[in-house]
Amino acid sequence: MYIRAFYAILALILIPISVVYAGLELSFSDTSPPSPLTNDVLPVGGGFSIDVIATAPVGTVAAVDFSVIWAPMSNVDYISVSAGGFLPGAIVVGADSDGPGSQSIGVATGSGGNTVESGVLVTLSFVKQVGEGSVRFDFVGISALDMQFQPVTPVSGIPSSDITLPVVFSSLSAEIGQMGVTIRWHTTHEIDNAGFNVLRSSSRVGDYTRLNRDLIEGQGTSAIPRDYQYIDSDVTVGNTYFYRVEALDLSGEKSSSKVIRLEVTEDALNPPGQSELGQNYPNPGNPETWIPYILASDGETRIEIYDMAGRMIRRLDLGYKDPGRYIPKDKAAHWDGRNSSGEEVPSGIYFYTIKAGSFFVRTRKLVMLK
Repeated sequence: MYIRAFYAILALILIPISVVYAGLELSFSDTSPPSPLTNDVLPVGGGFSIDVIATAPVGTVAAVDFSVIWAPMSNVDYISVSAGGFLPGAIVVGADSDGPGSQSIGVATGSGGNTVESGVLVTLSFVKQVGEGSVRFDFVGISALDMQFQPVTPVSGIPSSDITLPVVFSSLSAEIGQMGVTIRWHTTHEIDNAGFNVLRSSSRVGDYTRLNRDLIEGQGTSAIPRDYQYIDSDVTVGNTYFYRVEALDLSGEKSSSKVIRLEVTEDALNPPGQSELGQNYPNPGNPETWIPYILASDGETRIEIYDMAGRMIRRLDLGYKDPGRYIPKDKAAHWDGRNSSGEEVPSGIYFYTIKAGSFFVRTRKLVMLK
């Protein structure tokens, strides 16, 4: 069904919604069809995009952070973000999902300020979710690094007419493994960079403690992108940690990455050694029961329930599961004691089989008592 959507706020969108920060101006622009912003007829599930236009004096703005929000949140769904041509060089775009109705965007360039006064910073892509109604887009939380256009010491690979940040953190991530938490970060370039410190806190706005004893050596001055990592082995299951990386230049000035959050779980820190199918509980089931299981590897997972005659009476599709222990009621498979037609099964003995990934198959017996 094709429906004309979002026309109620056409005037609001076509009049740029702008925010100015340190010489930087951001605004939305209408884009090529199909777009609900131009009164096009767009079906549910139809895609559209919006350009974010950046305007600033030539040579300024090396990195930008902002969030885009829309209301009602259920009218559209965010898909992706791609770099435009406003910032030159190795543009890195990061999109941290903030949930329905909002999206945080970070944009950084490896070769300094913009070479045009106005242009597309990023293009945001969306898909229509509902059949009617309008939506409003807006910016929040804008911050920009406004580096003035001036000559700097020539660096191999970086034109002397560009001014750049001493260090641009294009990405920061953390991953749990058997050795602890591995923090990884990527820089697009470094200027007079002495090295890095990895900092950790128990809350986002709390006191951060340096983890590394010695400074993690940087590249000094280089236009070559570089990956770094540090392993935090002193972590405890059940705790939540907040990490950020701090760069220290040769003059003693510090610059910091964004903050990332990580919860240390038993399954992630100590993954199961083998897959298992547990006994259902309660057993007998009356009228429902839960089926626990453990997976040593990830994969599509389902449970099939059979009667005494060997007929499959119900299939529980559990989806793609990560390695872990699916034992408590909020994680275990749930059977409501009904067959695939929605009818309650009679009392008796049944068999349940788990099929996970390409190899793990196990069967156990249960009793239903009505």
